[in-house]
Amino acid sequence: MPAQLALFDAVMADRLRILADVAPITADDLPGYAGALFDALVADPGLQRLSQWRALEFPEASEAEIESHIAKATEIATSYGVELTVATDLMMIALGAALAWNATAPRIRNPLGEPDDHRIATHRHSVVTAVAALTEAITAHAAESAEATS
Repeated sequence: MPAQLALFDAVMADRLRILADVAPITADDLPGYAGALFDALVADPGLQRLSQWRALEFPEASEAEIESHIAKATEIATSYGVELTVATDLMMIALGAALAWNATAPRIRNPLGEPDDHRIATHRHSVVTAVAALTEAITAHAAESAEATS
């Protein structure tokens, strides 16, 4: 492992521990997790930029990231009664929804020029609502698929 990658992984692991304290994944409440993650990323957009830079420069996940992902996805799978791949999809959807705000240019995400606090609150509500709806739809489909194959 190049020294640059080792150093970056150490920094990233530290930042992810901080994020996990601020926005812990709640396996039985993905909408709440998406909202808490959104709040944390709005408060510290540098974490998202750091993560994006890491993905561009070093696209392979570290062993620690893989282990963390599998542990979280396993908790979600157990909580929602779905397979690990479905739980992974649910986690990625929650993550993607939370990341969308900082990934979008300010004038695009606020075309009407609303006060920032109001616009952020409106978008946060949309994130939580969307993740709730998608979680419900995906888990219902997974249950139907499981019934059909048994």
